[in-house]
Amino acid sequence: MTEIATPHDTFFRESFGRREIAVDFLRHHLPPELLAEIDLETLESSKDTYVSADLRSAYSDLVYRVRHRDGPLTIAEIKGEVLTRLVQLAMRWVFSQEPLARLSDLLTLIEQVEDRAIALEILESLLRYYVQGTGRVEEHDVRALLDANPHMPPV
Repeated sequence: MTEIATPHDTFFRESFGRREIAVDFLRHHLPPELLAEIDLETLESSKDTYVSADLRSAYSDLVYRVRHRDGPLTIAEIKGEVLTRLVQLAMRWVFSQEPLARLSDLLTLIEQVEDRAIALEILESLLRYYVQGTGRVEEHDVRALLDANPHMPPV
């Protein structure tokens, strides 16, 4: 596996850069009044990014644009259901003392992703993240986990 210099930032950006995850998050976290005024089908990632002062060396925020009833609207901060929860838990659990056990828990969430192509892409990103982000999970450990779980798509 190729070494990634910033695995946490890479995983965050790969995950929340996926339209499906951003839509899932917004659908479950924005107030209903605002959801009624925007068209999530028009959501697109913007090229504008910035790094907040408190996370200067860690994560850059992703910026999205969506059509609002009054015109274009910019959303800056991403803090849903399965897809969003999976990303949030992965970023928290990567520091666990039991990364393989946590990875197994995350595989259970991936099983709930209905679109198998998306599930496979998220799985590949997650596995890269856990191998490189923990420094304690080896590729052979991941293969053993996947072999033990018959519901996972082949990687």
